Amino acid sequence: MNVSVIVPTFNHAEFVAEAINSIAGSIFVNPEIIVVNDGSTDNTKELIHRDPRIRYFEQENQGAHAALNFGISQASHEVIAILNDDDIYKPEHLVRAVLQMQTCGTDIVIGGAEPFGEGPLLEWVTNHILLCDQRIRDFGVIETLTELNFAISTSSMVFRKEVFTQGEGFLKLSLCHDHEFLLRSILKYEASVHFSQDPTWKYRVHQTNSSSRIKKLSSLAERYFALFSNLVWAPQELRRHVEIFRFLPGMNTEKMIEIQKILNSHDQNLDPNSCLSKIEEYITENRMMTLQS
Repeated sequence: MNVSVIVPTFNHAEFVAEAINSIAGSIFVNPEIIVVNDGSTDNTKELIHRDPRIRYFEQENQGAHAALNFGISQASHEVIAILNDDDIYKPEHLVRAVLQMQTCGTDIVIGGAEPFGEGPLLEWVTNHILLCDQRIRDFGVIETLTELNFAISTSSMVFRKEVFTQGEGFLKLSLCHDHEFLLRSILKYEASVHFSQDPTWKYRVHQTNSSSRIKKLSSLAERYFALFSNLVWAPQELRRHVEIFRFLPGMNTEKMIEIQKILNSHDQNLDPNSCLSKIEEYITENRMMTLQS
């Protein structure tokens, strides 16, 4: 089973070569490496565009979701993996996912993360991973995903291309396009998922990655954004696990689209509280139940 690995990159010239080398070092798999340069202004292009191992593409800066969607559209193989330009695969990451798919017919495999790097956020990320592991043991994969993003990053994902093509791809969300994609794939399209608690890839914590924002946002905003995009599709037996959101009477596709417009029209990174307030106002005006913790 061949694998196409998509590497979206933006201004991480100091990390991207190590990421690519880790893909090439995969055991028992000869992956296709597709790098999408999302408008980098550093020397990323000079570093990698002539590497014979790589299919290299460039686009104007449009965000990680657009780079991923384009890269997957160019993939030659039916199994897709993603590695962000600042993360690293362990040699067994891809082969373990492929074996899981071959033996069990799994649609999506999530590899466990091993955080590394420096700074105060490293402890927070480590504790988040430990919490997710415990919740999965206690409540299972799907129930945990409705509460926490145990995938950590798109770098953890290996999935069948049909999971991507049957939906809308990755949505334009600042932080949680990975969480939203997983929820939609499982809840709407009934994709099967396997989570490996053994670390098979390394998540780099540094000052310029999204984890510098996650600490402030994840307690409410990340789950809020992702779940709102999917709650309308969730089976009743799964909705009961989303206690933080209660039930949302009147939440239909039309209202979901309106909430998505609010998300897209506000800068979620810089002012998440304003974005959340606007959504609360919309819910109240439409006589839907407001959120309660």
